Amino acid sequence: MPKNVDVRLLSAKEICTKLSIDAEGILPIRLGTNSLYHLPSVNLVARVHNENTVKEQIKSEIMVANRLAHNSVRCAPISCDYPEIYSSEHHQITFWKYIMPEKRLIGFERKFGELLVSFHDAMTGYLSNFPKFEPLEKAKTRLQYISGFEQEKKILIEEIENVEMLLPKTPRYGSTVAVHGDAHLGNVIWSNGDGYLIDFESVSIGRADFDIIPMAVTYKRFLQDIEIDTFLDAVIPGLTYQDIPLNLLRVRELTMITWLGEVASSNPEYGEQFEFRIETLKSNMEFAKWSPK
Repeated sequence: MPKNVDVRLLSAKEICTKLSIDAEGILPIRLGTNSLYHLPSVNLVARVHNENTVKEQIKSEIMVANRLAHNSVRCAPISCDYPEIYSSEHHQITFWKYIMPEKRLIGFERKFGELLVSFHDAMTGYLSNFPKFEPLEKAKTRLQYISGFEQEKKILIEEIENVEMLLPKTPRYGSTVAVHGDAHLGNVIWSNGDGYLIDFESVSIGRADFDIIPMAVTYKRFLQDIEIDTFLDAVIPGLTYQDIPLNLLRVRELTMITWLGEVASSNPEYGEQFEFRIETLKSNMEFAKWSPK
């Protein structure tokens, strides 16, 4: 099949045809390991899951969404008309209600923090349903897919080993909860003045501070004008950015850099930004801004 063919889009269309869902005008929302497509005529989103994702994992994501909806926590709900997991030749597809995105409101930081607390509270009593949060698992897995950057890969291995050694001694904040696991701004949709959580594939058991790290790194590397302490205080009262140990921030940074390294291995145009991010770690450039791509 030609490289420029979107096989995930083809899978989404295949299932839509089987279910007699109108796929006219289908548009990509987010492409990647798990791709999202908007079906405007039926106001749904088709989520095309990674071909390696097992059905039990997807069932867990649906369970989380249903549990949140039951507890009136704002999230993207699974479609009532198409609530199952549908299999194409290469992928598994689920259908979710489409939420029209709007610009973030002034003061979104506290709203986002309060939304995460509502998420933690709603999942209380369900901790046995989830695996333990492994903070460096994604970074270590992605290392094996990085090629053509041997020196950078060596630096990443050393950084991961160093953080892994120091993490057990690192001060922690918050109680043990079911964490979202990937609570960055791309996984909350703002609509009608409120935020709606999406993407529950990383839900696991961990300390609440793991859910503040994506936003803290967003502040550190991308959006230094956000009110980060307002967000942090909403999740863990009294916590400020200055309280967060560097090792916790490094966990997220390594996850993001290894992802970019995997992408750069097959898309050379991302190589320069990948190398720059490595340099910011190696040279302790703690507030150097990263390009968002």
